[in-house]
Amino acid sequence: MRFSQTTKQKGYTLVEMVVVVCIMGILMLGVVGMFLALLKGQGKTNALSRVKREGDLSTVAIEQELRDGFAISDICPSDTSQPGIGTIYIYKRDTNNKTVCSQLMLDANKIVIADHGLETCINPNPTTRDLTSGEMTATGLQIWCKHGSQFDHGLVRVDYTLQDVADSTTSIPFRVITALRNIQGVN
Repeated sequence: MRFSQTTKQKGYTLVEMVVVVCIMGILMLGVVGMFLALLKGQGKTNALSRVKREGDLSTVAIEQELRDGFAISDICPSDTSQPGIGTIYIYKRDTNNKTVCSQLMLDANKIVIADHGLETCINPNPTTRDLTSGEMTATGLQIWCKHGSQFDHGLVRVDYTLQDVADSTTSIPFRVITALRNIQGVN
């Protein structure tokens, strides 16, 4: 009679432990990769949000400036196939009913409105205000005009692109189309 003695094994073998560690390592690589992709996507979303916010603010300022005008400069082309040179003069009346002028232009990669206090737009020291912050680069400012008449308001279309300085792959094109409500004629 032979008795076989079986012993119960307690614990895991080295091979089992190595297999489990490898599987856990592969799973962790996948989790870390997904986490890094999520962080990268969040950064892109934040950059797009910043560009959109800056663009919305500059669009409102441009639209308000154009709507307050009674005339635009005649350098603004009416041919929609050829845009303007990136600057437009908007003639307005101040509180004393004096003609003043604003100049919408692209200056040092920023969209700028220069307020001139003279009857003409020739002022060596205009008051300027940037419509975009230093975090954005503005490019491609193009302007089209449809000159109006007494019964037909003039239309102005302004196109430009804003790009985030921190993330150069993030850019959004913007377009403003508005009527000159107070139009009286073209200077």
